[in-house]
Amino acid sequence: MTTSREFRRWALAHRPEFGLLFGAPLPGVPGKGAAVNDSERGMRFGQVWLELFAKLWQQHPEVVPNGRRVDPQLRRQLRDYRERIGRAVPIGLLELFLSCWMRLYGAVATEAFGHLDFALSDGDAEALFEGLLDELAERLGLAH
Repeated sequence: MTTSREFRRWALAHRPEFGLLFGAPLPGVPGKGAAVNDSERGMRFGQVWLELFAKLWQQHPEVVPNGRRVDPQLRRQLRDYRERIGRAVPIGLLELFLSCWMRLYGAVATEAFGHLDFALSDGDAEALFEGLLDELAERLGLAH
């Protein structure tokens, strides 16, 4: 959870940089870097989080779903992803990882881009974020 909190802290302290790295590409604007394309950059960043999930799986394999209920099309994509990253991890781990990442990134991006200002007068969504972390911790079997 520390990594998640630090990601949020950095995003809120560096909103323009967060937007450049994690926002949607702008039409007509050249790529974000000639040396590394956006897909590779995303893969590198994703590896940080995937390593944490792999450690979780090694220490608590019971929290990773077996993957039998994963939609066939999603299963194919996850197998392709697993090949690209060269990691022998279960499909269920990849599905769990991406599902949690979607929620975490969504929460951080929503706050960093000011999309909660309509509801939160001071723009601070820390309590909501901590509630999300509690939910994710429970899902991952990390709740106390």
